[in-house]
Amino acid sequence: GITGKKGFVAMSFEKDIGSDRLTFGRKILQVFEEAMVMVEHVPSSIGTMTVVVSADEIKGKEESILRRIRREIDPYSMKVERNLALVAVVGQRIADVIGSTYQILKAIADQNIGVRLVIQGVNEITLIVGVDEKDFEKTVECLYEYRQKAEKEQSEVD
Repeated sequence: GITGKKGFVAMSFEKDIGSDRLTFGRKILQVFEEAMVMVEHVPSSIGTMTVVVSADEIKGKEESILRRIRREIDPYSMKVERNLALVAVVGQRIADVIGSTYQILKAIADQNIGVRLVIQGVNEITLIVGVDEKDFEKTVECLYEYRQKAEKEQSEVD
């Protein structure tokens, strides 16, 4: 299935973690926890962590969270992406068919929609794509079209 929602903020933090490797992520999440902000997603890589939260949830708290992270964790880069919509594509087919993630992202790119965030777990059953809120409806529509086309092609093979 395909589902989604507008109203998210993604906050990315980068740090040459070295000796902070064990505590970098925990310290960032602790700041959100103590500010009573529910974290929705936490995609990360080496030295980079992105925290995705509801815009409503962080309203009035964003500046104090950023100040505290700057003071206590001292990342060399902090970036805030507002007006983000998340669209989830869910189904076993994503895991079963090699290249499904590529095809989904290509369907979005073919509509000239910029992908700002990609989240996929190792089980590959859910792919979450972050896009500008202004592209939300267009993204959902193109993914439904992609799914219908993929199902039609699959039924022709069967």
